[in-house]
Amino acid sequence: MDQNKICTSLPKLDSKNIEEVKQLGIFVSDICLDENLCLYENDPKEIHILLGADTAARLFTGEIKKISPDLIAMNTKLGWTVIGRSRINKNDSSSTLMSLLVNDVNISDLWRLDTLNINDPAEIQSRKELEEAAKEHFERSVTRDNEGRYVVTVDT
Repeated sequence: MDQNKICTSLPKLDSKNIEEVKQLGIFVSDICLDENLCLYENDPKEIHILLGADTAARLFTGEIKKISPDLIAMNTKLGWTVIGRSRINKNDSSSTLMSLLVNDVNISDLWRLDTLNINDPAEIQSRKELEEAAKEHFERSVTRDNEGRYVVTVDT
């Protein structure tokens, strides 16, 4: 991409919300456990991947946990994400918060299109062709005899 900045940084969870998230058994990767154990590269506000709402919606598993009246945690195929309104900036009531945990996923998997449910039309067509060939083979090789039993011919 030729743009250095494509969106603003995201606010962090406050300490009260961090405790609520921990009590729910959800670990968020942009929280530093101690000064030597941080899962982000340089700054927790850095954004490394930006997904459109249509793609992001396909990643949600349907599991939701309420953190506070304004925040919820949603489980995704990539891990937990915290979504909702942040009270960090009192002057900006539209400030939103989204923190993402990616666990048990290789970073390279994030760039595979099928992880995001984006499939190559050639692969889909090939799969359809294979299904059609299997159906044709079944219809050629399976018949019923006079007693109603199935007879399967074996190709040699």
